[in-house]
Amino acid sequence: TIHNFFGNRPNQQKGNMKLEDYIKKNKLSYSEIARQCKIHNINPSTNMWRYSKGQRIPRKEEMKKIYFGTNKQVQPMTSMTLLNKDKRVKVSWIDIVSN
Repeated sequence: TIHNFFGNRPNQQKGNMKLEDYIKKNKLSYSEIARQCKIHNINPSTNMWRYSKGQRIPRKEEMKKIYFGTNKQVQPMTSMTLLNKDKRVKVSWIDIVSN
């Protein structure tokens, strides 16, 4: 399900960490993780909280920033459906980080 982007996935691959677990393990505040991932939007700490709780799906740019900002320790599902304006687009995580 799409709201489980960063956590509670069945068959989670070994070595993939949920965003919430990464934040707890590294004892970071939501503001600190937002700065670490270079997320600069209207409410970065609130958005990071929502991403970690599965209440919001980050856009493609934010997904890349989270992936690289956590030294590739936090990875989403291998493929998912993203909303791109009024269309749903199925993408692979490899497509997201390689573009």
